[in-house]
Amino acid sequence: MSVTVRRLDEGAENWHGPTGGKPDGYCLNAEIQYLVTGAKNRGEAIAGVLAEAPDEYNGVPLHEVRFDAWQHDTATIVAVYQRSDGSAAGGSDDDEPMLNYDCGGGTRHVVQAINQTKVYPSNDTTDDAGGMIGWNGKSGSEAEFAGVDMPAANMRLGYTKTVSVHKLASVEYMKTVAACVGKVNATPFRGWDVGELMFLGTSYSTPMRGAGRISVTFNFQANPNQTNATVAGHSVGAKKGFQYLWSRSKTKNNTSGKPVIDIEGIYRSDVVEVADFSRLGI
Repeated sequence: MSVTVRRLDEGAENWHGPTGGKPDGYCLNAEIQYLVTGAKNRGEAIAGVLAEAPDEYNGVPLHEVRFDAWQHDTATIVAVYQRSDGSAAGGSDDDEPMLNYDCGGGTRHVVQAINQTKVYPSNDTTDDAGGMIGWNGKSGSEAEFAGVDMPAANMRLGYTKTVSVHKLASVEYMKTVAACVGKVNATPFRGWDVGELMFLGTSYSTPMRGAGRISVTFNFQANPNQTNATVAGHSVGAKKGFQYLWSRSKTKNNTSGKPVIDIEGIYRSDVVEVADFSRLGI
């Protein structure tokens, strides 16, 4: 005799009331009864229900099955659906993500001062290093400038969104996320202009079993574009946030003996690739 699994129409459900823009509320947990006939033992009956019961019911993941009774040749087994991942209940792919923002201190290396004055001896202005910082006192090919690391803003932000475990675990989506890591936005993204955001990857935590949807944080670094960037006092026009500006120069002496920096070329380099962040689905 083969195992037959029949789902009963009756079942218990608990629903949360309307909230967070969801006028109809959402299901918190549910218990669905199944009748199993033809099973030789409890293990066969439970295996039959696990094969028949859907992984998700009304957006709630299958948590466990419970053996209730055995009468004659019929077993009563209950599929229990409940949220056990601690994430926001009732989330959907259309929900607006939460924004986390942090602007801390970083550094940038500066070789040329905005303004520099030799203060000792105060009456000697013959070798003020031409505005260069950390000059070794030599000229020509032997001149070196150590520069200094100055504080600079380091903006990081994260968009947290509830995502289906099935989507997150799919190979296609894994490849999509990996393809965007370390790249900058090719199109405007959530108020940031092209070239201002770099995707750093995702982070999340979830129980090993029972999770249907989990909260995932998509991490970015922000670097605003500049409309009129300058290098060594020379205006070079617009610069995207993650473009790199560098210069080629030579050092020579003037009649006073202090070094003069002769800029021979300034370059704007694209050093990171671009990606369409809309593919992340946030």
